[in-house]
Amino acid sequence: LYYRTDSHWNAYGAWLGYRAIAARLSELGHPLPQRPDYGYADFPQGTFEAGDLARMMAVSIREQGPLPRDPGQACGGTTQAFPLGAFEPFFEHRTQRSTCAAGSGRALVLHDSFMIGLMPYLSTSFSEVVYVWAKVPLPLFRALIERLKPDVVIEERAERYFRSLYPAPQPLP
Repeated sequence: LYYRTDSHWNAYGAWLGYRAIAARLSELGHPLPQRPDYGYADFPQGTFEAGDLARMMAVSIREQGPLPRDPGQACGGTTQAFPLGAFEPFFEHRTQRSTCAAGSGRALVLHDSFMIGLMPYLSTSFSEVVYVWAKVPLPLFRALIERLKPDVVIEERAERYFRSLYPAPQPLP
């Protein structure tokens, strides 16, 4: 599920993460497109440069692992920078927006670096996804919801970043 020299999940781990998100969204009434049930053997293998753990130890090494799969849904969509004006100074990286004519619904995704492996799957599942790489304080979160009006909000964080949870959801004014 993870690279040996990196704290991030590999392509197969990202696929399992996507499947878990898809299953939960389906339970909540927001089913995503059906996809094949890939196993580890269905992912081609490749060679990678050392990951973040090896770089922290100043070790240069290459390792074998699963390569990303084609997300399996042609949509002719794009992923591009999506500046959000006055919100941008609060974000750690440039905000991105994906569109996919074959997808349905709109998603707002608040994330960290683990989302990179999930993006191809989510981007082809929704008609629009806005990716915000930031830890968003509650007032800013509410402003994003008001502006973007997503059908679904996904927050993906590595456990090491969960310092506190948002209070119970309150109706928006």
